[in-house]
Amino acid sequence: MESITTADSNTGTAEKAYLADRFRRFGAAISKISDFDAFRGALAQAVEQDGFFRSRLLTKPTQESLEAADQVFGMDEVVLPLDAASGILKIESRHDAKPFGAEDLQLMGALAEFVTSLCAESQKLKRDGQTSRILQYLVNQLPLGVVCFDAEGGVIVKSKLAERLMGEAELEQLSSLLANPEAFARGKTKLHFEVEGRLVYCEGRQLQIDDGLSVAAFVLYDFSKLKKQLAMDLDREAFRVESRGGKLTVAVLEMRAGAGTLYHRLRESAKQLGLTFNQIQPLDAHNCVCLFPDFSPATARARLRGLPEIREADLKLSLLSYSASDASAASPAAMMIEKGRSSLQPAALALLPQALVLDSYAAVTDSLEMAAGDLMRFQKVDTVDALFDKLEGRECDALFVSLECIPSEKLQKLCACVLENESPVKLYCTSYRQVSMLRSGVIIDETVKVFQKPFSISEVRERIEKDFRAH
Repeated sequence: MESITTADSNTGTAEKAYLADRFRRFGAAISKISDFDAFRGALAQAVEQDGFFRSRLLTKPTQESLEAADQVFGMDEVVLPLDAASGILKIESRHDAKPFGAEDLQLMGALAEFVTSLCAESQKLKRDGQTSRILQYLVNQLPLGVVCFDAEGGVIVKSKLAERLMGEAELEQLSSLLANPEAFARGKTKLHFEVEGRLVYCEGRQLQIDDGLSVAAFVLYDFSKLKKQLAMDLDREAFRVESRGGKLTVAVLEMRAGAGTLYHRLRESAKQLGLTFNQIQPLDAHNCVCLFPDFSPATARARLRGLPEIREADLKLSLLSYSASDASAASPAAMMIEKGRSSLQPAALALLPQALVLDSYAAVTDSLEMAAGDLMRFQKVDTVDALFDKLEGRECDALFVSLECIPSEKLQKLCACVLENESPVKLYCTSYRQVSMLRSGVIIDETVKVFQKPFSISEVRERIEKDFRAH
């Protein structure tokens, strides 16, 4: 009885060892299942090293072996057909040289099914891998960066352009949006971010795939490409001014808020500014350029003063006027952008109305600057001709003219020019004479404000605020 128990124990141990060995060999083959050719080779090796059967997996069977398939030759061998991808399983004999029994045939059938299912799965993975590589190739050809996440925030696909446009921090920022249900409240989300000084625009959507699978797809666009288009547009407008005359005003703006904030706000205000989207372009994540073709500096200032962003402390601005005298520059666009960026100042200061002062006493200009320098900038001009030159270029918003310094015929011409101006320049006159005497002598029109010297500071300030605060 004891000997029988010992024999049974030895048999059980051997079977366990055999099963453990078989699991290890097939496990090693399965580890290569994603590489179909390597997997078939490892699987064929595992079959040949089987501890029970002398067997072979013929992945590329010959015509003779195919003809012998599914035929049993007594104790000699069994050939089992699998499928086109798997080949055939040839079992020559048992290692212990015993004849095949019913249980052996069942084991052979199970082994054939197991090998066939593994080969089928490996080939499916091979096809999926080919599909994935084709998809990746096609995505890489797109002119936009593309990145897709699964519901858990894992990256499904990412184009090469997306890899260049974003780092790990930006990738985590996009992935974190998946946990925020409000991010896609309107079906899509939009954001800007900065990468090495470049402005990148990103738009994402959540997509529902079959079987309840959802993905988040983001498209990225590098706005730095627009700098070339901006330079071309600016050079073209400069050439137009040089060849045909006309006006061109360029505004360079900077806001150190979030990346793309300034560009987004300016585009929203395009209609208010009287510009198209193409006339508002980013230089980088925090700087933009606005082109004002056929706009005088005074008109551009008036339009920009109406923007709510002008009141923000971190907004800086410079305003440039291009004329034919600037034609010597090899690249007008580069010259104006460089000049604009180097002369940035707080927007509230840069957009103060500009006033020209024609008076024989320089102290008058100083007095006006002291009285209302926080509301308007004052520049002295020495002659009537200089005043008309500045007015023709539409470089000013207001005129302070001493009636003792201008002949009556020039005064009438000045009034006519002011009334015809596209963005009406405010004309203020100063005189030592009483206003009633000026009116009775028809020296000055009743619509023109006259300040009698010495003028009241409060009166000057009230008038400037009345005429320009509305802008």
